[in-house]
Amino acid sequence: MKKTETKPASAPPRMELAILVSDRVQIQDVRLIRCDCRIEPRALAPPHPPRLQANFAHEASTQVGPDCTRIAVVTRFRFSAIREESEKHEPCVGIEALFLVTYAAEGLTGLGPEHFNSFGALNGVFNAWPYWRELLHSLTVRMGLPAFVLPVLRIGTPMPPSADAKDVPHDVANAGTHSTPQ
Repeated sequence: MKKTETKPASAPPRMELAILVSDRVQIQDVRLIRCDCRIEPRALAPPHPPRLQANFAHEASTQVGPDCTRIAVVTRFRFSAIREESEKHEPCVGIEALFLVTYAAEGLTGLGPEHFNSFGALNGVFNAWPYWRELLHSLTVRMGLPAFVLPVLRIGTPMPPSADAKDVPHDVANAGTHSTPQ
């Protein structure tokens, strides 16, 4: 299938633009298309469990098929953690995953890239979020860390995707709690 690519929105996604697309689509599939994880031995050194300061971020890229009957959103999620007592402030844990969310569409005439980019940044991320939550929870346990419970996706006015300014600190040792960004 030949695809026409739209670039990630440079401005924050707008709900009213995304709604015009979401009213005309049905979700078809959510697939994990890439996953990378790493942990350095210092992350597991005593004391255990480690106290980690975690950050996570996300972004989305949207593609629309040339006949406007399919929309694909690639969502990228990132998680990193720094050991709190470490003098180095470099991440000792890193997880990144890409999910492909596909939608069947009809009647997309009259909509432009700004509609599709807003839709991908809001709906695409929202639809992939539970899959990311489960993967992150499972991987942190398999890596020998306390289970990380990803908080609720906050929909608001995000920073541009490349800025990593959406990173939210999270205390991994106290799953389910998070501190406010500094």
